[in-house]
This record gives sequence, C-alpha cells and structure tokens, in this order.
Amino acid sequence: LLLDTPAYKSGLDAGDVIEAVDGVKTKDMSLSCAVHKITGPKGTQVTLTIDRPGEEETKEITIIRDRIIVPTIRGWQRADAGKWLYMIDEEERIGYVRLTSFSAGTASNLEEVLVELESEGLRGLILDLRSNSGGLLDSAVSVVDKFIEEGLIVKRQPGFGRRSILELAHKKKTHPNYPLVILVNSGSASASEIVAGALADEKYERAILVGTRTHGKGSVQGITGYPLGGAQLKYTMAHYHL
Repeated sequence: LLLDTPAYKSGLDAGDVIEAVDGVKTKDMSLSCAVHKITGPKGTQVTLTIDRPGEEETKEITIIRDRIIVPTIRGWQRADAGKWLYMIDEEERIGYVRLTSFSAGTASNLEEVLVELESEGLRGLILDLRSNSGGLLDSAVSVVDKFIEEGLIVKRQPGFGRRSILELAHKKKTHPNYPLVILVNSGSASASEIVAGALADEKYERAILVGTRTHGKGSVQGITGYPLGGAQLKYTMAHYHL
C-alpha cells in the first residue's frame, strides 16, 4: 500500500479481499461500480467488509476519504516502517532512485533524497527511468539541472516561424560530480528521454546509459479544458531537440 494514504492509515493490507462496500456485497459487482462506491468526496467515510487471509472472520474497516498524491520517487526497498531505502550498496555507498514519472513535485522530492544520500557519503548514483513514460517537461529540466552546471539542456521548437525556447542549466545547487548511471528501456519516453539524453550527451558526459533503446518521443503535448461539459483537448504544441 502507498504510505500515508487513507487505505494505509485505516489498517487495510495488501491481499485483503473486499467482500462488501457500505454493506453492499461485491460478489456480482462490476469493477467500475466498486470504484464508484469506494471513492467519494474528501472527508467522507466508506466502510469496507474485508476477508483477510489467515483470519476466520471478516472484519469491517472504515476509511476516511482523502485526496491521494501518488509519489513519483521510489527506492530499492522499503524499510519495516514503510519508508523507502535509497542506499542500495552500504559498503560502496551507491544510491538507487527510481523515477516513475515527472510531476510538479518530482524535482523537489529528488532534491531531498539526494541531500539525504550525500549526507550519508554517497559515492555513486543509479537513476532508474525504466518504464517511465514521461510527464512535465519543466520537471525533467529541473532534474537535469541538478547534475550539470551550465549549457543547453533542451531546445523547444513551438512551430515553424516561431522562436525556439532554450532551457539552460544553472551552476547554483548543482550536486557533486559523482558517477551516475541511468537505466532505460523501451518504456522510457518523452521527459525520461530528455533527462537520459541530456545527461549522457557528449557535451557533458555526465551519465552512462544502461539498458535498451528508448521509446523515441520527441514532442510536447498541451491540454486545453472547455468550461461546458468538462471536455478536454490534447494537442501537440512543440517538438524538442537535445
């Protein structure tokens, strides 16, 4: 279970079988119907009747609904208390950080992890971008900026006849030049490819890439919402060049 979520706080556990939602049995209930009944406005309650493996009787667990923010940073293993562990090799002081996507909080959360690892004597870092399909371009730029002091990170080309937008690195708050390995695969796309490509660029040679060919997505999308009906339009607004 995700740490600090309503399910985690309520005592729900992985492997629990939900037998009923607010007294309504789930045996013949569709998945979409179950999701609709379990989710709801923040602060409201839902009671789940669960069958836990190894226990003879079912039990009721009341959950207080809340907004769930899915973390985008993981370590190599969880401690008993649920906290992620990031130092994968204690003897050699090698850190491991997996980025599952690039959201608004990814760069700041990564900063906290890097500071923690460096205080523990970090000598090398593995950055895992496998199956990371991307996310916010600004977040990817901020991640790259942590590892190089200056130079071009990525160039955005909004369209023919329009001026390119250059994203540059800044020396301030650049982390030490310890060895950096980035893991990639065919599921690494978009923002992941910006991070991997920029850090492995021959201009900087800041990182070594290990894995298989990445997805190959060189475009930037935008989303426009419409006030009536809740419709949204997703469109390609730019291409990027490393």
